[in-house]
Amino acid sequence: MTNEKVDKLISETTLFMENFQTTFDSNTKNDNESMQILRSLFKIEKAKLQEINTGLQSDHEAFQTCISSQISHLQKELPMESKIMDSLAIKTERVKFSLLNSTTLRNRFKFCSLRAL
Repeated sequence: MTNEKVDKLISETTLFMENFQTTFDSNTKNDNESMQILRSLFKIEKAKLQEINTGLQSDHEAFQTCISSQISHLQKELPMESKIMDSLAIKTERVKFSLLNSTTLRNRFKFCSLRAL
């Protein structure tokens, strides 16, 4: 009877170990498949992020080039605009002086006319 009990215990233990090994192998296979799927998804996402990053870098470089071009253009126009502003300032002063002289002459003429009366 003891031998039968031991044999039964060995048989049950063997069955349990076989079931355990089968379950372990199945879980390992499922985990490996899941990990492979995750690896693939992460690889795809990484490629998308790299593509976005490359696009953003290109856009940034184009934007910087555009800004630099605009600044260069403004710097080239600045001396011309300064000349125009200086010229306008001179002309404005001449007009002011001319108006001042006209007003002064008119006032003198009025004064002379009033004295003559």
